[in-house]
Amino acid sequence: MADDVFLSEGRLVTDEGALTVAALGSPTLPTDVATLQAALTALTARVTVLEAGTVSVASYGATGAGIADDTAAIQAAIAAAPTGGRVWFPPGTYQVSAPIRLRGGLTYEGPGHGTASSAVIRQVTGANIAGANGVSGILVAGAWATNAETCDTPIRVQGLEIDGNAANNPSSDAAGIVVCSFWSTLEDCYVRDAPSHGILLTDVTDDGTAIGNSASENRIYRCRVLDPGGDGIHQRCQNTIAHQDGYCVDNVISGGDTGIRFERGSGWVFRRNHTYGGTGHGIYLERCYATIITENEIEAFGAEGGAGTYWAGISVSQLNGRGSHVIGNFVGSAEGDASAGGYQYISVSAASGQADAHTVVVGNIIHGPAVTSGHGIGLVLQADFGGSVLNADIAANRVASVDTARYVSTGVVLHEPVEA
Repeated sequence: MADDVFLSEGRLVTDEGALTVAALGSPTLPTDVATLQAALTALTARVTVLEAGTVSVASYGATGAGIADDTAAIQAAIAAAPTGGRVWFPPGTYQVSAPIRLRGGLTYEGPGHGTASSAVIRQVTGANIAGANGVSGILVAGAWATNAETCDTPIRVQGLEIDGNAANNPSSDAAGIVVCSFWSTLEDCYVRDAPSHGILLTDVTDDGTAIGNSASENRIYRCRVLDPGGDGIHQRCQNTIAHQDGYCVDNVISGGDTGIRFERGSGWVFRRNHTYGGTGHGIYLERCYATIITENEIEAFGAEGGAGTYWAGISVSQLNGRGSHVIGNFVGSAEGDASAGGYQYISVSAASGQADAHTVVVGNIIHGPAVTSGHGIGLVLQADFGGSVLNADIAANRVASVDTARYVSTGVVLHEPVEA
C-alpha cells in the first residue's frame, strides 16, 4: 500500500503515482455508509495538502522507486509549475540520466535529508553525465544549460538529497548542484559522491561562455557535502563581477579536495562552516573585500601532502579598500607529510598591486599535531606582490603545536594592541 498521499492540482496522488483503490490497500469499496465514512476519515489523515502553486513530480509520472528513469517526468513537472510556484519531491529515490534543468522563479523542495523519508535524486548507473566544457551537474540552472547570455532569476532548492553515484559513473564530471542565478538559496540539502564539486556557483555556462551580469547575492545554508570528486563548495568567477555579496553559513563538508573555494569572496559571509578530511585547503578565498570569515572549524586540511606543496587552513587574498575580518575560527591539521612545503593555518595576503589592503585577524585558535612536520606556520601575513601593501590588525590569536607561530613578509604593516 502507498505510504504517502498528496492533494496536488485538485487530484489525489501517492508517492507511487496516481491514487487507485488498490493503492489504498482495499480491492473493493465498502457497501455501508459507516464503513465508507471510516475509510474516508482514514484517508484524510494520510493526505498531505500541497498548497496552490505546488506540483508534485509524482503527478507527472515520477515513481521515486529507484528503478525507472524519472528524468522526463521531473522535467515535465518543472515545465508545468507556475512562476513563483513549487516543485515537490515526495520521499523516494529518483533516478536521472541527464541534468535536471531548474527553471528560474521556482522552489524545488523535498522533505529533508538523512531520514527514511528523504527525496534522493540519483545519477543512474552508467549515465556518465558530462558537460561540454569539463563540468556538468545533476541539478543545473537553466541559464547554464542553455548557454544564456545572462543568469537566471532566483531559485530555491531545499530539503533534497543529491547522489552523484560517482563510483558507477567513472567518466562523469557532474557537480551535485550548479547555480547560475541571483538571489538564490540552497538550504538543508545533502550532496554526496558527486563526480565533480558538491555545489558549484558559476558565471560560465556549459559551452564555456561567461554571462554578462552579476549572478550575485546568493545563499547557502545548512548543506552537507560528502566525498565530492572536486571541492565541497566551489565558486567560479570569470567575468570579475559575478557571485559577490552572499552567505555561506552552517555547512558541513567532509572529504573531497578543498572544502570551500571562491574565486571572488568579496562581500561574502562565511560563518560556522565545518570542513574536515579534505585533501586540499580548508577555506580558500580570492579577491576579497568586506569579507567576513568567522566561527568556522577547519580540521585536517592538506591531507594530500606532496613534496614542496603548500596548504592553507584559511587563505584570504585581499583587495584594496573595504577590509575583511578573520575572527574566532578554529584551524587544525595533522600535518601528515613532512615533505610538504608548508601547512599555513591562516594565511592573509594583499593581492598583487593592491597598495591599500586591510584585514583584521582576531581571536582565532590555531592548533597543530602533537608531533609536528617541521613545516607548520600558524599565521602567515604576506604582501609585496607587485608593490602590494597589507595593513593587518592582529590580536588575541592563540597558536599552539606548530613550528613557527607567525611569518610576516615585507610590505605588511602590523597594527597590534600595546600591552600596558
